[in-house]
Amino acid sequence: PQQLRAAQRARNRKDGEAALAGGLMALARGDARAADEATRLARKKMPHQTLPRLMAAQAALLDGRRDDAAANYHAMLGDERRGAQNPQHISLGLEGLYYLARAENDNEAAGTYALQVLEVDGKALWALDGLMTLAVQIGDWPAAEKWLRRWGRAGRSRAQIKQRRAILALAEAQSLLAEEAPAAQ
Repeated sequence: PQQLRAAQRARNRKDGEAALAGGLMALARGDARAADEATRLARKKMPHQTLPRLMAAQAALLDGRRDDAAANYHAMLGDERRGAQNPQHISLGLEGLYYLARAENDNEAAGTYALQVLEVDGKALWALDGLMTLAVQIGDWPAAEKWLRRWGRAGRSRAQIKQRRAILALAEAQSLLAEEAPAAQ
């Protein structure tokens, strides 16, 4: 019985991986329907894996179903409270939710998702970059500098940090000039 169960798990994993590969190819060619079908099979064969959920979210986005994509990203966070899920999976779900929020111009939600991922992975470059961008958009220059420092400590080269610092200084100067221009008239 134990060998039979192990063999069944191995078959399910093999079938699930084949479905994932097919689904990824369907996503690459823009075929949302085929990606959905492959995702359903992968989730059936690999019910506790995160990759089929991620693929389902991407297929939903491709098909214009943002609510379904968000539901899949949220499901990737589902076991977080029970401590049963891999932090990488949580990070993937939060990253998906972040980009959905940014696409909908919901900067508050995007910032919340980026901050949440930093609790799980303090060096998530996309989150640090996103928080830096959000700070620049609202003109919070001290916050932008804070996120730049953390971004640098997360593994960026000195040249990249120097370049980003110059861009921030330019953006701040342009912001100050734009504020003074109406007063000068």
